[in-house]
Amino acid sequence: MTPFSHEHIEKAIARLPATGSKQLKILLQRAEDHGIDRLADTIKAELELRGPTDLDDKAAQRHLEWSEKVAGLGLDEAILAAFQHFPLRAEERLLVRAIAKTPGIGYPELVKIRGKGDVGLILGHLIYERLGFFRGYLPNERRMSGLLLHRTEGNGPVTYRLTSEADRTFKTMGVF
Repeated sequence: MTPFSHEHIEKAIARLPATGSKQLKILLQRAEDHGIDRLADTIKAELELRGPTDLDDKAAQRHLEWSEKVAGLGLDEAILAAFQHFPLRAEERLLVRAIAKTPGIGYPELVKIRGKGDVGLILGHLIYERLGFFRGYLPNERRMSGLLLHRTEGNGPVTYRLTSEADRTFKTMGVF
């Protein structure tokens, strides 16, 4: 088997989800330097899927295990598993409750409820910190948080409402 054989490349691709982000970036540069397009494209897709989440090797492995735990489940079940394993933090719970109570609530109202302007970051981290549980559902979403929240943008403020799956699951969990 040569270093760039099809078999080696496929093994490298299989390991990508369990590889830390820093190492992925190094591998991407090597793949591009050697013209291994399939590997480079797969690494880019993995990094894009992770978004701004910068995982070390241990965290990447943990997220992969979470992904395997929910493989084949519906989104409701994946949401349940994610938030049972990694419960809502107080600030997340506050915002989820406000959105559930007032579907279509605007960003300025959420900032008032929160008392700080970090609402977008908190809502984004609903998924980022639990990425492994949602990995299989993300390729179809423009925003990671779109799995839990409908976000509308227009001439006025951004507004939010829970997806039907998130609404059902958080209700079942007693969040509201």
